[in-house]
Amino acid sequence: MARGFHFFARIVLSALFVFVFSAVSAQQTPNPDYGIRNIRSRLENDGTTITVEFEVQNTGATATIPATVDLIIIQSGETIAQDTIPPLQATEIVTVHLPIAVNQLPPGSVQSLRAAVGIDEVEASGSNTIRNNFAQISIEVPGIPNTTQPETTQPETPQPTAPPSPSTGFPQNLIDSLPFEIDTTDPTQRAVIAGVGGGVIILILLAIIILRLIFRRTPTFGVWQPPYADMPYVDPNSVSGRRHLWQRTARNNALPANCAENNPHIRKLLQGIDGQHLNGWRIAAVRMSSYDRYGRIAPSQVIASPKIVKRLNKVAHKYQHDDYEKLTKRVRPIAKGLMKAFKKKINKRYAMLPIALDIRFEGEHGEVRIVFELYQCVHRQWQQIDHWEPEMTVVGKLIHEIYEYSLYGQRPGESNKAYRKRLQEDLTGILVYMISAQSNSSLTQNTLTHPVATINEADVAPAPSSIAETNSPSGPPSTTHTSFAPDTIPIETQANRSPEVEATSETKSADDDA
Repeated sequence: MARGFHFFARIVLSALFVFVFSAVSAQQTPNPDYGIRNIRSRLENDGTTITVEFEVQNTGATATIPATVDLIIIQSGETIAQDTIPPLQATEIVTVHLPIAVNQLPPGSVQSLRAAVGIDEVEASGSNTIRNNFAQISIEVPGIPNTTQPETTQPETPQPTAPPSPSTGFPQNLIDSLPFEIDTTDPTQRAVIAGVGGGVIILILLAIIILRLIFRRTPTFGVWQPPYADMPYVDPNSVSGRRHLWQRTARNNALPANCAENNPHIRKLLQGIDGQHLNGWRIAAVRMSSYDRYGRIAPSQVIASPKIVKRLNKVAHKYQHDDYEKLTKRVRPIAKGLMKAFKKKINKRYAMLPIALDIRFEGEHGEVRIVFELYQCVHRQWQQIDHWEPEMTVVGKLIHEIYEYSLYGQRPGESNKAYRKRLQEDLTGILVYMISAQSNSSLTQNTLTHPVATINEADVAPAPSSIAETNSPSGPPSTTHTSFAPDTIPIETQANRSPEVEATSETKSADDDA
């Protein structure tokens, strides 16, 4: 942020220097430079004449020829008044009076007039200094004009000028109200005004940056627990007891790509009350960190920015029904943003460790539900043997839940560049799997067709007490590969698994069968 601010300040100062240099150069031109300033109007002769007045100043060299002053109606292009001024010396100022008979204009109308001086006489129409030879003013014509004609249309002798009336327009009124005089047609004064304005803009930017640094909150993951964590004691040999132990081991919504014969697996699905994937749920926070057998390593922790979380929420709810390729294109920038922050935490000490990806959800009670599904591997395929909604203790309006995923750390022989690229692709694959409605559809269309009374203890495999006691939903993922909780090892889905992992998985499955 500091580098960007310094770069912006250099651009502003450079532009200001060029502007001042060009203004000074224009002021030192050897040619005359006429400019109209302080144009105004007043009603005279009992409302029969409108006099337009302004000053003409020569900010260039001494002029040698007279200059014609024209007052033109902008709408019709008609010249309604004209005068001639003598050649002006350098810095000389002369006041011009252009009277207009009221009966020449439609009564009750508002006319826009343009004053021009010395066009193609003192200065060429295409010169760089011609812009200040023009000025515009709007006058209001009285409703009932007097038909008496003025005696003359030209002033006979110069008369003392009346105090200038305020010109129309907010900027000019503000300038006229200042206690000192500002000539907006003077290039030097314009350069000073631009410099002061640039300085004010820089100060405002500095104030905004300081306020953002003071009041910006660091993203946090929050402290919470699932609504089914604190439940009264249930007989662990009953259906309710076994389900309660199993749901404590559920990490996420994933089904491993391979399975060992007869091994069970538990997963949880976050749905709306209508059974639609993630309907009513909001992603509240995303966290990445390395972990070992003792838990997550705090120095490696990265909390996603609110911008990334908001973008992930949008994709999860708006594009979850897209096919794999389209969804991957939408998720890849989000994974890249997460990796941009996490790769700063990667070092030789933590690179070999697995990485935990935690995604925290929030939903309003009564609008969302949590469904647990228990599977068993039969003939190398997952078959659902039970599914249920947990009994929950809700003490507030919101229900909290989490998906925990694991990714492989740096593998032996893998370069740092290849590791970061592979980790980003693995992260993309997991986010796509988490978002995709197809990946999260239940084998029974998310309907609970088996009431509790039809399920007995023989149908539900017992959850191992060691895993149920050590792997709480808010604790770190386990690093031990067990046949009861295969999702606690780094996830390998069909979208991101490699041939090396495929071969290793088949070998492990053969060993388990033996």
